[in-house]
Amino acid sequence: MVAIDSPNSAPVAAHVAQIKHYLWREPSSVRELHVRHDQEFPTAWLVMDEKTDPVQMKAISRSLKSQRWTVAADRFEGKPALRIRGFENDKALLAALKKSKAIINDADEIHDVAKVAGKEGLEGLKQWAKDNSMVAAGLSYLVADGLIFASGAVRKDANGMAQGLSWGLTSAILAIFGTPDPKHQMEKLYADMKRHFEESGTPPTPDQQQMLMKLQGHPNHFTNKFTDFIYEYPTEIFNTLQGYGGMQGFLAGINQKKFNPTDILNPKGQPNYFKMAAGLCVAGGMWGALLIREDPEAGMSDAEKEQKFLDHLAGKPEAAPKTISPTQNPVDWVKQKPLRLAGYCAMINNFLVGIGAVFHEQPDINHYFKSGGSRETLMREIGLPGELGTQEARINKSGDVRAILEMDHKKAALAKIDNAQMKRRIGVKFDALSPFPNLLGNWLYSLSPKDRSGTLKEAGYLDELYTMTANML
Repeated sequence: MVAIDSPNSAPVAAHVAQIKHYLWREPSSVRELHVRHDQEFPTAWLVMDEKTDPVQMKAISRSLKSQRWTVAADRFEGKPALRIRGFENDKALLAALKKSKAIINDADEIHDVAKVAGKEGLEGLKQWAKDNSMVAAGLSYLVADGLIFASGAVRKDANGMAQGLSWGLTSAILAIFGTPDPKHQMEKLYADMKRHFEESGTPPTPDQQQMLMKLQGHPNHFTNKFTDFIYEYPTEIFNTLQGYGGMQGFLAGINQKKFNPTDILNPKGQPNYFKMAAGLCVAGGMWGALLIREDPEAGMSDAEKEQKFLDHLAGKPEAAPKTISPTQNPVDWVKQKPLRLAGYCAMINNFLVGIGAVFHEQPDINHYFKSGGSRETLMREIGLPGELGTQEARINKSGDVRAILEMDHKKAALAKIDNAQMKRRIGVKFDALSPFPNLLGNWLYSLSPKDRSGTLKEAGYLDELYTMTANML
């Protein structure tokens, strides 16, 4: 006999449990029947009167198993119960219970409840962000990546656009796959269980085989294989592409030189060192985090590790990880959660990008358009007078075709540079705004564990797997 806790007692945040409750009064030996309909197959918990003869309970169990249903000992809200799966609907289950003499009359009370577990409003949003920190980070990153791509697009900077695209791809992956899908995970577990029983020489019965075939979904389908790969390596994919984007940001910083009006064809202006440093910082943090093995016990003494192991053997709840200060022991602080290195290096990247936009590019653009600035220097270099309108009217009046064509050529060159500087001004605004959603995303990402296996056990999803396994064994 295997006794396990009911999933409806487990802490499933923001999960809707569709449960129908049937209640009987004395003299019925069955007191409660609870049927849950929000999973692939309906699940029922049959609670008997505490005075019911164990022989009668076994007879009920045998009768239900004769219907090719899985039946196993379980608990519902702390009370001993039989867990039943494999029935088509409530009507079929009630008919079988009447046939087994477990119940004689219809239920005295019936309650249909859609119970929502979890917090609501702002607290619910905070809880969702905590439980789905990678998804929340991905959504925040997408906003910033759009700004970075737009900055590269208006400047016609291929490196800036490549940076925005590569980061946008990783952000979309985080937003879609950041939190493992319990249904997909359960399908994978059922496929593994089916394969294990077949390879161990104890194949399931035909009805169990049929149920497992449906529960495992389509494990060999390309989309499932692709999804498995993403779920298994989300941080590796994210950090690799983020590091690539950082290197593209480094190259974009080289391209974003200060305007040099005396050497237009071969500009030798100072590059954006802030953006270059930002790119190297995020690339080093993202790629460095991949090389560090996660160690939740980092910073713990041998005695603390031993006590943790003994508590685990005793079935005690696992204590919260030991808090490590980054100033006291930065190495253990990073080893405990390597994504901290990625997250905080990315935060430094965000500050440097903002600083580069505000203190490197914006003053240079302002100087171009102001009176006596680099635009007027450029006009002198290419032979355009300050009083352009008066000089142009004089040349047109003279009828000198060569002078007119030369003036038009110079005006077109100036207009082209003016247009580039105007677009550069827009790009700077995009760059200056991008750190804000990035900072939020990096903070959320730094909170995430590198292990993305999810919390199937804590959320109660494994209970149905335990029940089926116990019944098959």
